[in-house]
Amino acid sequence: MNRHPHPRRGKPTNHKVFGEDMALLAGDALLAYAFEMISKTPKSISADRVVEVLRIVSHCSGAEGLVGGQVRSIRKSPRKTRRLLFV
Repeated sequence: MNRHPHPRRGKPTNHKVFGEDMALLAGDALLAYAFEMISKTPKSISADRVVEVLRIVSHCSGAEGLVGGQVRSIRKSPRKTRRLLFV
């Protein structure tokens, strides 16, 4: 999804180093890891607060957040619009 060949913070992007497929899977793994870490919240934090954190993280990573941003980014790329519509 990275249409920009420029490095980030002086280093090549994961898409360039490992390929787009592995970079996407790494992102999926990191998102799943976030939920794993939330599930390990100490018992001293109320269940209501944990549920609120889960709501916020899931909302921010879903259609109105991370995924939505990726869709908007892909749609700006004419060569990928057709593939996006297929998916």
